[in-house]
Amino acid sequence: MMSNCGVCEIIGLIVAALGGLWALCTYHQSVKLERAKWVKDLYEKFYEHPDLKKVRDLLDSNDGQRIRSMVNEEEPIFTDYLNFFEFLGYLSECNQIKKEEILGLFDYYLRNLKQ
Repeated sequence: MMSNCGVCEIIGLIVAALGGLWALCTYHQSVKLERAKWVKDLYEKFYEHPDLKKVRDLLDSNDGQRIRSMVNEEEPIFTDYLNFFEFLGYLSECNQIKKEEILGLFDYYLRNLKQ
């Protein structure tokens, strides 16, 4: 037969375990929310920033002469464009954003940049 103290200890352990599980779930939810905020901010910066849009439009135009000129002259807007993708790489290495998220939003532009 178990004493009242034994029952209290078991109930305390169960409550502590449930509290730990709840804390773990809350932590994972906040990590996912933070990652979603990063992705949203990156999306807005890339697709709404006028200078980055200019570079995207130029690269989409396939105007080889203008593209070569922009690259060779290391125009500041092209440097900003490259820095954006460098920042994505850094966030991926720090596990702040998943590679799949980067590819989901920017795969076309990464392949375009590779060309």
